[in-house]
Amino acid sequence: MAKGKRPSKRKRPRVEITPPSPLEDEESKKISFSFVHVTDDDPDFSVKHARKDGYVVRLIARLRHFSQMQKKHLINNADEHTHPIDWKKTAKKGFGFKRLDKQYDDYEPWQISIEEGSRGHQGHGRIQGFFIGNIFYVRWFDPNHKLYARK
Repeated sequence: MAKGKRPSKRKRPRVEITPPSPLEDEESKKISFSFVHVTDDDPDFSVKHARKDGYVVRLIARLRHFSQMQKKHLINNADEHTHPIDWKKTAKKGFGFKRLDKQYDDYEPWQISIEEGSRGHQGHGRIQGFFIGNIFYVRWFDPNHKLYARK
């Protein structure tokens, strides 16, 4: 290159990128799980006291499966047996998410089956918690489905 000459700059075409709206972005995100609010002090709602063989292995596999889904697909898919918790019908009256900061009182509690097939009724393993956006905050592990009394 001759002295004093600058290398020529190639002009790149200008591309306008429109970022997705926050709502669209939130809707398209996959589910994530947080364990920051897990309480493990009740033997009915503890992984430590799980009596079923393979519960933890199934739990991890199902969390992985759910992590590939969008929230709307999980909560609208009857085969996954996911539903809001109705405290009036539970075996643990007053569970509520006590001991959490008041800021969490307005979030709807949910139950997710960790069992595959037959709408999740076979093995009765569940997790309970709440969604904030696409993040499910696990509150309880329920390996023996103790939150709802068996019919």
